Formats: sequence, structure tokens, C-alpha cells
Amino acid sequence: MIIGEKAADFIGGIPMSEDAALKRLIVGDDDKMETIDNNDRNRVKSIDKALDVLLLFSREENELAHAEIARRMGWTTSTASRIIGTLLERDFLSKNEDNGKYRLGNMVYYLGAIARGNSDMRSCALPVMQKINQITNETVHIFVRDGISRVCIEQVTSHQTIRMSCEIGVRDVLWIGNTGRVLMAFCEKQKREELFRRIHEAAPEVDMKLLREKVMRVREKGFAGRDGEWDRHCACIAAPIFDQNGMLQGCLGISVPDFRLPEDDSDYVRLILEGAKEISLHMGWYQ
Repeated sequence: MIIGEKAADFIGGIPMSEDAALKRLIVGDDDKMETIDNNDRNRVKSIDKALDVLLLFSREENELAHAEIARRMGWTTSTASRIIGTLLERDFLSKNEDNGKYRLGNMVYYLGAIARGNSDMRSCALPVMQKINQITNETVHIFVRDGISRVCIEQVTSHQTIRMSCEIGVRDVLWIGNTGRVLMAFCEKQKREELFRRIHEAAPEVDMKLLREKVMRVREKGFAGRDGEWDRHCACIAAPIFDQNGMLQGCLGISVPDFRLPEDDSDYVRLILEGAKEISLHMGWYQ
């Protein structure tokens, strides 16, 4: 993901044409594109169907059941399942595990932020990040998930001679490091299982049992504590950021040279947990 570029130009960090991008976003790489309408609009039917599903949602109806989607669209159950399944896989829809209904997914919010030209999360987060940086004089950053990668979208860097930093907009693997584990731990169960599957396919050398244990431990704790897996000289503490619908949008983290982080790191943990909560509240989240 290249922050600030159109989604049609970059999907998964790979430049492509608008038509190719739409095909990957909506129907996936391996699916066949349906026949083109005979009218002058020249639209792809499967893309039309998927977009029509997204347009069913509103402020008043932010969750819809499978049967309700099929009824409103006039589709058979199998057609609805195919379109909904593709939207789930591409993160345009998510499923509420408590009631089985569907709602708009993270990709919709991400594309909306791009369309506005500025991510609400970044504008909400920056004052909080600056405050934590002033207190600790350490590097504070925001990461979001892009497929099975993580991307830093904002950073306030330490002014100390020895400091940790990362390059904004550069993709790193999701399965190494605390920010990646937070981005897996606090997404919805169905999406998390899909991520585990995709990571196993992309990196079969990864010990999936161990990764799953680490991710679930983070979920139980509510944050990811000091860890040197990405860089043995670096300690990172990270916590999730949620939006008004309680959906994971990213994570707030602080990276500290290991020798400078005290053995009792509870003050750093408190700062990150409180900071992530403050950003989430600014984005409309409430417990």
C-alpha cells in the first residue's frame, strides 16, 4: 500500500491499470470476470453486483443479514453467497460474529480516507503521538494492515542520538513484530483465520502454531509488550485503535532501544494503552 496513491493504481504495492485493480479488488485474481453488458455502459456485471451490495448499507442500517441482502437484490442464495464471500475476502465487508450479520469492512473506510485526501486516524493520532514523544523522547508510530503486510502511515521520531525509526509507506511482513501481532489479534475472527491461512501459503517456514499462540496472547492482554523479534536491539509496545463501529483501524506503537527501556515498562504500556484509547475515542469509538 502506498499511502496517498489511488487504490486503482496500487493494490498490494504493485502498480497496475485501473481495470486490473478493479478486478483484483472485487473478484480476485483467480476468478473469471463475467460477460460485459450489451448496453453502452460497458460495465462488468460482477462488479456492479458487488457495488450494489455495498450501497445497501446506511447509517440507519449498518448491518444486514445474508437473507436480507439476497431478498433486496433479488438474488438466489448461491449468488448472494458468492458476492458476499468475495467482498468478505477482500475486506469490503466484515461479519459480526455475535449475530451473523454483515457490515462494511476496513477497506471501505480505508478508501474513504484516501478519497478525503487525509486519514481521520492520522489527524486524530498526531497530537497524541506528539504528547507521548514529548514525555518519553522515543519514536511513536501508527501502523495499518495491508493484506499480510503492515505499513507505517505516521511517525514522530525520537531526537536522541540512538533511536528507532521506520520509513513511512514501506511494507513489512505482518507476522514478525508487535505491531503486526496487534493488527492480527484484534481483527475479526474470520479475517484473522484468513490471515493465518495466507501467511502459511506465503511463508511456509513460519511456525503457525507459535504465531497463533503469540497473537492470541496479545488479544488476551489487550496489547503487545516488549519484544525483540524484529530487531533484538529494539523493544516495541503496541495497542489497537478502533473506529466508531468498534472495528480495528490500526495500532499505536512506541519503539525504544532495548537498553533504554526499563525492566518495569508499565509506564510505557500505560502511555500506549491510554494513547490508543484516546485516538479511538476521537474516531467515535466507545466501550
